Amino acid sequence: MKNPFSAPCYKGISRDVWKSILWTLLGFALYALSDAFIKHITYLYPVSQVSFLRALLRLIPLLLVSFARHGWKDLKTDCPGQHAVRLCVNFVSTYAVIYVMSQEPLTTVYVIYYTAPLFMVLFSQWILRENANGWQWASIFLGFVGVVIAIRPSTIVMAPLSFAVMVVGILSAALNKTLMRRLTRTESSLTIAIYPNIFMVLVLAPFVLTSWKPLSWEHWGLFLLIGGIVALAQYVITHALRFATLSVLAPLDYTTFVWGAFFDVLFWGVTPEPPVLLGASVIIGSNLLILRAKKRTSAP
Repeated sequence: MKNPFSAPCYKGISRDVWKSILWTLLGFALYALSDAFIKHITYLYPVSQVSFLRALLRLIPLLLVSFARHGWKDLKTDCPGQHAVRLCVNFVSTYAVIYVMSQEPLTTVYVIYYTAPLFMVLFSQWILRENANGWQWASIFLGFVGVVIAIRPSTIVMAPLSFAVMVVGILSAALNKTLMRRLTRTESSLTIAIYPNIFMVLVLAPFVLTSWKPLSWEHWGLFLLIGGIVALAQYVITHALRFATLSVLAPLDYTTFVWGAFFDVLFWGVTPEPPVLLGASVIIGSNLLILRAKKRTSAP
């Protein structure tokens, strides 16, 4: 039987765009899974230690894969300046989100974070000159509406400091994705994935040494699992950015909410309320709208 995705185009959407969408969906599922574990572990250890171990233990598998495939080739770069800017932005984004996760409910973090796709598209237009059409903007707004329906912001209360840190995290996360997209033009996916973890480890090491809290063997295993999951997620998301514009991929960020609700049921037996199910349906619909948008535009 012939593979329907083996043709250059499937129902008006290029094979590369399909590939990008599927890689992105997988990456966000993995990130949502790691978030569930991180939410549990930040109650037990300092944010700096969680961030350090998360970076260190996802760096190891990335380096092993890189060395097995290319030797140390992936550590070389023709764009050190672009990497330096992106590393600083990524550090701010990662640390800000993990800090707020340690202080606020996960659903609260998600509903605020889900404004990031709007800024991704704005940054991509400003920095990358990638224009979004009306259907793509509609998909982004519809996805955010789905999150609002599900979480009901009127029930959310966030400390002023957490809110301020989250705003910084959102803007830096959107800028980080934009800079990643630009780097895919000249750098390998492994190069883009490896450097932020090296930077995070080096920056946080002095702070961790002064506030280290011993881990049990069980928690070492959990951190190893988190590192492996995030390493794979980081790689597939970076790889996906090669094949589609941010205006196509930005609405897919909302699927982490659907995965978050699924993991609530799977791990903690939390049954979603009707608004959550309705919101999840709207989010899924917003992602289907991406496909309609791509049928009306040529592949990137």
